[in-house]
Amino acid sequence: MAKISSLSIDVGARLEDLSAQFRSLDMKQPGQWPLLPKLAVWLLATALVVVLAWVLMLAWSKPWLDRFRYGPLEWLWRCLTYRRVFALRK
Repeated sequence: MAKISSLSIDVGARLEDLSAQFRSLDMKQPGQWPLLPKLAVWLLATALVVVLAWVLMLAWSKPWLDRFRYGPLEWLWRCLTYRRVFALRK
């Protein structure tokens, strides 16, 4: 019968290894950074772009729909689908 060995993971050492990747980063050479800091910066930048785009769309949609019947892509999609030009203004 096979003997089952226990797997022990030193969590403290793992966290120390991960946090060491963020120490002494050269801001002028981000290409030389380890993978984890690169991914963290990419994730932060992506989240920032998504949130800013979402806020911009929320702020712009009400004034747009007060003046026009459809959103710009919805209008284009309708025109292409029905093969005629619909009135965009209310």
